[in-house]
Amino acid sequence: MNDIPTAPSPRLRIGLVGCGARIRRVARYLLNDPLGGRLTVTALFDPHPGAIAETQAHLGTQARVYDRVESLLSDSDVDWVMIGSWNCFHAEQAVAALAAGKNVFCEKPLAISLAECVRLREALDRAPERRFFFGLVLRYT
Repeated sequence: MNDIPTAPSPRLRIGLVGCGARIRRVARYLLNDPLGGRLTVTALFDPHPGAIAETQAHLGTQARVYDRVESLLSDSDVDWVMIGSWNCFHAEQAVAALAAGKNVFCEKPLAISLAECVRLREALDRAPERRFFFGLVLRYT
């Protein structure tokens, strides 16, 4: 029997970029999962104040609110960025998040053009230490 105490796992701090219903639902599932005790939402960005308020209420969070994506991405208290913005912004925001040293979860579609796909692939190649996941959330609704 090992009586040496172990250090608690570090908390993973999440920033939501785009605070629509779908990404709120994904975040809530993660936070309510037994393993989700390590997760906390620390930052929010959405151009619509109503979406921010709904997210705060839905997730029970008092996360910092940013008026620019770039400000959220420069926050050192964000480890992961979950992108749930309009489809036309996904690739741009994912590339910026990777460049800022963040891990990324991106809703589908990842990109809406071949050029965006190439830029995203290049950003991933430049950030091999970062984790990148994408969601096909509606597939199971």
